[in-house]
Amino acid sequence: YQRRVRDALSRDDNFAGYADIDALVNPDEPPSTFGLLRSMPAMMWRFATRFVETKRALVAATYSRAGGIFYGGKKLSASHAALRDFLVAQRITVTTTRLAVLDVHSGLGPEGKDTLMVDGPMARYKAAFGRSAEPQAHAFEGLTDAGDDADNESAAVSGYELTIGTTMGYLQLFENLDDRYTLSLAQEFGTISPLQVILALIQENQAFRFLPENSAVRRKYARGVYDAFVP
Repeated sequence: YQRRVRDALSRDDNFAGYADIDALVNPDEPPSTFGLLRSMPAMMWRFATRFVETKRALVAATYSRAGGIFYGGKKLSASHAALRDFLVAQRITVTTTRLAVLDVHSGLGPEGKDTLMVDGPMARYKAAFGRSAEPQAHAFEGLTDAGDDADNESAAVSGYELTIGTTMGYLQLFENLDDRYTLSLAQEFGTISPLQVILALIQENQAFRFLPENSAVRRKYARGVYDAFVP
């Protein structure tokens, strides 16, 4: 896992196509109605014809475009560092032999549907959750050809096979896990359309970068992101 992190930090700027869409998703100007109308045709075309490719470029993240949406940073975030240190200090990483890590979030999945994204052998998850979970379960690996249909459930997972920082990273901390009883998965609930979610993220990032911290307009766009993920 640490090797994957090092590889991510040294990636080419256009590793998964992020540089190709940089100007589109990171406008160097404050958010405005005019700017939105100007960019909408290109955004709609990208999502209509190259949805998975665009989503993959975003969720694979950038580690060089500081200030861009989906910027991965250069070090572990403070909250994750605090959790890691707690687990180590309490010797939980030594005494634990059975572990399930579940990341539940809303986001870019098919609108109104949930998708289970799993790390590791699919058979292990089918044994744990039974046949009822099979239609929603998709492995991270092998989804680079999911197609360009935003309603395709495999498209909800595509791109995450290139993402660094999934729940799998936590498993590496534990020294004595029994693989038979170790699960790491994410459950993603699609809220509004992926295009609307991305537009909300773009505009909020513009507001964050170019508007004063106490600006009411900036708070409006922050609320827009909240409403996109918690409608």
